[in-house]
Amino acid sequence: MPLSLGIDFGMEFCRLATADNDGRIRLVASQQVQQRKTPCAVGFSDRWLWGWSALDAPDRVVWDLKALVREESVYGVKGRSYDGPDLIHQFFRLLRLSLVEVLRDATAGPAALTVPYSFGIHQRELLHEAAENAGFSVAGLINDAEAALLGCKIESLLSDGDVVLVVVFDVGATSTDVSVLEVKRSDGWLRAQLLMYDDQAPGLRSVQRRVLQETGWELLDGVPAGLQCEPFEAALAQAAARGGDAVFEVEGKLIEIAADSIATAIAEWRISADEGLSRALDGANLQPRDIDLAVPAGGGCEIPEVRNTIAHFAKVLEPSGGA
Repeated sequence: MPLSLGIDFGMEFCRLATADNDGRIRLVASQQVQQRKTPCAVGFSDRWLWGWSALDAPDRVVWDLKALVREESVYGVKGRSYDGPDLIHQFFRLLRLSLVEVLRDATAGPAALTVPYSFGIHQRELLHEAAENAGFSVAGLINDAEAALLGCKIESLLSDGDVVLVVVFDVGATSTDVSVLEVKRSDGWLRAQLLMYDDQAPGLRSVQRRVLQETGWELLDGVPAGLQCEPFEAALAQAAARGGDAVFEVEGKLIEIAADSIATAIAEWRISADEGLSRALDGANLQPRDIDLAVPAGGGCEIPEVRNTIAHFAKVLEPSGGA
């Protein structure tokens, strides 16, 4: 029987997971989806390229595809013009072709796409149409914060009639989205109601750019730091975990980032995240003590110090995705 497919279409990376009939969740890895994630980018040589292969495209490369849903920009490639939905369609088309090679059952089943609360009806329709035109059978769109709740299997903690207040910290590339939700289990169903949402705090990219620039690394304008310097994220996470310097090699050049620089950049992010939570709680007429659970989401939560910050607010509910 076909598997259900979840597509976490982020600002910087795309991650995939399948769910079988028993509810077991497995993250998907393929040749293109390295480390279970692939850049949300397309490029062109003599043909369309996507993900990691797009990074080396000799002609124009377009990043941050998710942001194009909100824009009306037009991009020229080989004498032809493409708008945002066109480029997103190309990404989904190539993603589906890649999945057919490694996981045919997932391409035949229903797919769900994640979207931020900030997307309006028109933006959601554009994303849905781009995926459908690429060959996916889109069963629906799910808000990022609610997808994070499902990934943590919060329903297993609740009995019928239980109600909890949850804050989801989605630490993405460009922003830290804070969602305050009331979650209730009723008649076997999980119901989540958004009480307040804030997306004004910066994301991981602000940390990346600050610490990389201090090393003298020349960042290209408009290109995500995590893609220009792919070993950076892993080195930063390891350094934060052990409290030392981050050291990694790129193109034969040894890059060192002092522990103090890492700590300063994360401390600045923490202040912004605190402010984002305060705005969300104020809007919902709640106090920090009212929150029962905190859920980390997004690539930034791979950094231990970021997760530790989230743990200060409430008991952390961890994702439960399989291998």
